[in-house]
Amino acid sequence: MALWSLPGPFLFLLVFLVTASGCHREPLPSSPPENRIVVFRGRDNPPTLDPAYASRTFDGHLACLIHGGLVRSDEEGRVIPEFAESWGVNEQGSVYSFRLRSSLRFPDGQPVQTSDVVYSWDRICHPETASPVSWIFEDVVGFEEISQGKQDTLSGLKIESATELTVTLKEPSATFLAKLTMPGARIVDEREIGRNGKGYGRNPKGLGAWELAEWEDDSHILLHPNPAYPDRNTHLRGIRFDLISKDFSAGARFETGELHILNPLPSTQSDYWKGFSDWVPMIRPSPQLNFYYLGFTCDRDPFQRVEVRRAISKAIEVDQIRKTLYGSKAALAGGPIPPGLTGHWEGPSGAAEITESDRQILSSLDFEIAFPDIDPMASLVMEGFQANLREYGAQCRLRRLDRTAYTSWRREGKFDAFLGNWWADYPDPDNFIYPLFVSDSDSNMTRFSDHGVDDLADLARKEVDSGVRHSIYQQIIERLRSQSPMVFLWHLNEEVLVQPWVRGFKAPRLFQGSLYLDLRIEPKD
Repeated sequence: MALWSLPGPFLFLLVFLVTASGCHREPLPSSPPENRIVVFRGRDNPPTLDPAYASRTFDGHLACLIHGGLVRSDEEGRVIPEFAESWGVNEQGSVYSFRLRSSLRFPDGQPVQTSDVVYSWDRICHPETASPVSWIFEDVVGFEEISQGKQDTLSGLKIESATELTVTLKEPSATFLAKLTMPGARIVDEREIGRNGKGYGRNPKGLGAWELAEWEDDSHILLHPNPAYPDRNTHLRGIRFDLISKDFSAGARFETGELHILNPLPSTQSDYWKGFSDWVPMIRPSPQLNFYYLGFTCDRDPFQRVEVRRAISKAIEVDQIRKTLYGSKAALAGGPIPPGLTGHWEGPSGAAEITESDRQILSSLDFEIAFPDIDPMASLVMEGFQANLREYGAQCRLRRLDRTAYTSWRREGKFDAFLGNWWADYPDPDNFIYPLFVSDSDSNMTRFSDHGVDDLADLARKEVDSGVRHSIYQQIIERLRSQSPMVFLWHLNEEVLVQPWVRGFKAPRLFQGSLYLDLRIEPKD
């Protein structure tokens, strides 16, 4: 689809975004803060910083800064040690052995022991805790019994010594370690939970890289380096998250020097900053573990028919829309698994040629695509789809909904088709296959069902050989490409804007993927 063939509003906003950068003089970099506190943006007040309940991106990120875990994710999405000095797994992949670092102590001076790990994980699974992320431990022996209140502890956890823990799973699992990087698997201090009770989420105190110093609602959250954390940041006095809901306000505060790291850089402001040559080097690419798609409600006429889904998939010029709207900020998706994860599709990604049968199907279609009113680019994406389908005579209506209605109606299956996306909870391909495509998954919003995909997804979860796993995921994607429960769109990369004197910052691919251990302030050379 050529740029000049785009609908009027579609083209107008593109021109506006490109030319807006010429409307202002070049912003000047701020001076390094004398208080050695680096300021990030946070969007809104987190409901809690208790790992048992921190299920959103921002509060989950903060919970991981304040509480350590056996393992964590690094900026690239790799699983690396944190409290665990080492770990091993048996040949079948069903028994994990962890050895803790012996020097770990909570802020009150008490040693961190394997009993603290058991307490933290048991707490997540207890029904009275009512944690929304207890599923992290669903593979551990005894999960059903503890979650139903039939026993008090996960029977699959065995304390071998103060620093050695054995975890027995119900069956082999290739995803267990990756799930342990999530906020819900972080270690809490039982004494602090007892002292604060239900107020712990407001006053958390754990052995994390940072400790909570101030929390003012609708203003900011200030963290100091935790002196008890052995690998703490020694360069800074603190990091602060200023709570700013509006993108425009965040951009303005960066320009005045009140913000030091704008992560992510709002897409509507990217071209503005790229209009100034001195600021271009300060814009960092930030590849993310995500997936965008156009989903069909597969149990709803006419999308029960695979030939209808295939015809639409062929008609939409995904790569042209991607290039026009996002350029290098989005990578074409040949399947749901992002680059860098086992199973990423590296085969041909383009749509097949439109046949006469496809044209007949398309010309008879009259349907609606819903999308949420939260992304300024979504309208342009949808208008691109609409223009593509109109060329073949398909009547495609667009319906914009607020976030609440969109989420509720999509879950109830009220849409013909919908614009969707999925962001990783943990760094493993399973997180992009099982929730979205397995028949009985609560997150399978397309209502797609294929026993072959179900069986392969179960097999991939248990396969510990990465080469064999890759092959299994390739088979799954081949089946998905053939049956087209959705149109695979792109993997969207974000951008980050930093002040020139910020050093040691690398944007993580996953929200919990950085502890800012090397973040520092150095005047620009």
